[in-house]
Amino acid sequence: MKSKIKKRIFQGLPASKGVIIGKVKKFDLKSLRIERKQAKSKREELSKFDKAKRRIIKELESVLEHFRGSYRKIIESEILIINDPVIEDEVKKEIEKGYTAEFAFIESMRRFLSKMEESESTLFRERAREINHLVRKVLEVLQGKPSLIDVGEGTVIVSDDISPIDVFSLSKVNDVGIVIEYGGPTSHSVIVAKSLKVPMVCAARGILENVKDGTEIIIDGWSGKIIINPSDETKKEYERKPILYGDAIEKIIKGPRRGKGKERKRVSIMGNAAGLEEIEEIVKYKGFGVGLFRTELLMWDPAIWHNEDTLAEVFEKGSKMVFPDPLIVRLIDIAGEPTIPGFEEKNPFLGLRGIRFLLFEKEIMKMMYRAILKASNLGNIRILLPMVTTLKEVEEAKSILEKAKKELTREDVPFDNYIPVGMMIETPASALMIKEFTSAVDFFSIGTNDLTQYTLAVDRSHPILAPLYSEFHPSVLNLIHHVVKGAHPYRKKVAVCGEMASDPLGAIILMGLGIDELSVHPDAIKLLYGLFQWLEYKKVKEFARKTLEMPDAKTVKEKTIEFIKKNIPPLAVFYE
Repeated sequence: MKSKIKKRIFQGLPASKGVIIGKVKKFDLKSLRIERKQAKSKREELSKFDKAKRRIIKELESVLEHFRGSYRKIIESEILIINDPVIEDEVKKEIEKGYTAEFAFIESMRRFLSKMEESESTLFRERAREINHLVRKVLEVLQGKPSLIDVGEGTVIVSDDISPIDVFSLSKVNDVGIVIEYGGPTSHSVIVAKSLKVPMVCAARGILENVKDGTEIIIDGWSGKIIINPSDETKKEYERKPILYGDAIEKIIKGPRRGKGKERKRVSIMGNAAGLEEIEEIVKYKGFGVGLFRTELLMWDPAIWHNEDTLAEVFEKGSKMVFPDPLIVRLIDIAGEPTIPGFEEKNPFLGLRGIRFLLFEKEIMKMMYRAILKASNLGNIRILLPMVTTLKEVEEAKSILEKAKKELTREDVPFDNYIPVGMMIETPASALMIKEFTSAVDFFSIGTNDLTQYTLAVDRSHPILAPLYSEFHPSVLNLIHHVVKGAHPYRKKVAVCGEMASDPLGAIILMGLGIDELSVHPDAIKLLYGLFQWLEYKKVKEFARKTLEMPDAKTVKEKTIEFIKKNIPPLAVFYE
């Protein structure tokens, strides 16, 4: 039997800010097993499936009443899938063949997803992970387990993975936190946890086998640190942390304001959004518009994807909310998420994603263009092309945009004919060839999450290799600097919209490397505005250039923390 080594401290990846001191509740999804076997009674299996379906719908509806907008659409879509009469008929047919409800359901879902692939091609892949969680929930209820995670205050969920729906249900409880062994800081679950302010740490490899239900635990969503069986002294220290963090943030925001010297550089702080709710937050925190409007979350609502006018209405509302600041809409980026039967791709991160998917599914691309153009009359909307690697891709994408413009002109639909088009820099290929793109696009946005992944050849959600993933690696920093040097002589602005921009350490380095705009999670806007008040650009620039020559990410972070302690003392509390 494998020995279990108790560890006092684990280091995961910080995912959602906050500190929680509580007791462990384990959820190990890997323990779920489904066997192909005959049922004793068809009637009992039919009844079991019907009861499970009604129970899950009731529980999802209880979560639904707490949310609106994009988040509500995610929950509603899961209810629609469970209630789908086609799926129900398929399950019943399998049960009539003599199979158990569990096996009948999993077989029916495989066929359902295959049909979705035929009707919508790879568009559904981005949802595969969440649908997989939904399948698990039904199976768990059929096996007599709870479908939603139901816990009390002061609980820390420790699991191999977690679905957005579970994060929703946990957000109704005070003082709860999440630790997962898998996943990275850019998954849908993490995005939801951030928005709902549920502290979370991910990629904590081996945590499940080192804790049991009731184990005392501390998680720090700022640093990614996890402490098992903490001493009373450590608990007292972390009880003070939220107050210390709050005081530090207040001091940073109110900190010394520097005069405008000739070396001063203005960095615009914008916000990332996946729906109108986040745009409200961006406006509330006085962000300089939306630097990245993710359209992937909208795909949870089939009504939007079958109606460009509905999609246009979302973009138009967002445009009005931030006017006259910009709303930068990224075309849908189908990413290499884990898949389920019927949707496998040998290497999804190197497969049909980003602009490749859109050029393969040209009608989807044109529909998105038409929706954006219909919403563009205020003149503050920009289009962002995802994961571009070649100039030819940009040229083809722009030719489809011109077709969409011609169609709307024939239909007498007004739009902004000079709408700016930018591109994501997410691969070493596009970063190194930056000068070739300057004549083809109006602006650039660096996605540091994928740029890091492709530069270091590390899957950011890999349970073993995740610690090797770091945006602070000098190779990544040099690519970012190369993009800035290549774009600025042509008067093209460069933004960063990855997780690095929301990290104070990353924001300081990016400022020094000459980045013009940072697009961050809404709750980071005020902190970063305050942060830059403390800094003299000349010093930051000199320091950032030094990081390009450092040997590794660890050294870069250590030296940046030293720089912070010297130049922004209140921020030091986050790195002690």
